Amino acid sequence: SRWSGTHLGLYLVRALARIGDARALETMRQQLLLFAWYVQPAQVPLEPEEPDVAWAYWQIRTRAMTQEQAIDEMIRSVVGTLQHSLHVQKVLTLVGKPAVPALLAALGAPPPGEHPESAQNLAVTVLGNLRTPEAVQPLCGLLHAPSSGMRSGVAWALGQIGDKSALPNLMETARDVEYGVKQAAIRAIGNLGDSSAEGLLLNIAGHDPEANVRFVAVEAIGQIGTLGAANVLEIIMPVEANENVRAAMRVAVRKLRSK
Repeated sequence: SRWSGTHLGLYLVRALARIGDARALETMRQQLLLFAWYVQPAQVPLEPEEPDVAWAYWQIRTRAMTQEQAIDEMIRSVVGTLQHSLHVQKVLTLVGKPAVPALLAALGAPPPGEHPESAQNLAVTVLGNLRTPEAVQPLCGLLHAPSSGMRSGVAWALGQIGDKSALPNLMETARDVEYGVKQAAIRAIGNLGDSSAEGLLLNIAGHDPEANVRFVAVEAIGQIGTLGAANVLEIIMPVEANENVRAAMRVAVRKLRSK
């Protein structure tokens, strides 16, 4: 216990992951809650064939279960707490396609618990990571969720999937009252690569009161715009008050003119 919460605890839990004994499960759980998913590989990369700690934890915890039962157990684990979810997002992304049916079900009917929205957020992120085309329709339905965090996450996921059928919904979301949601929707529109959103993005780039929103709109124009968009950016560039946005406009214009 005196090593818990220190870098030494990180080494010990990796040793426990190698051993794979169920008696270490609670210790592994406590250690996983102490460090974010990116800390372990950032500090010391895994050795060849060394098991990832989170993957080993869930293998031990679900050892007597079928794959479907294990996936359900991972999704259920996030609804009872707002704490770090034992790296479930990372593990389910590694599980891949077999997790998709349960994740789609969790979007519309999350498991009961104190925080059912945590299961929905988990499903949104993993389905986006997996670029799941079947998720586009249910995700579009969640773009009207009460939580701005949920709306932002859904917009991000739709951008990752890249299905152009989501464009009308994302264009509507780009007018959201929350500027963080706007930014996520605009980035997603850029990822879709459809120039029919050019007019909306130019309007945002020229008139939105938030410089950060104008910046991401200009970046998206650089991804999907036409030569006509380059001409408009050159016209509005001199009156843009923010230097970062002006710099983004110069980059976008060069990119569009080199197509």
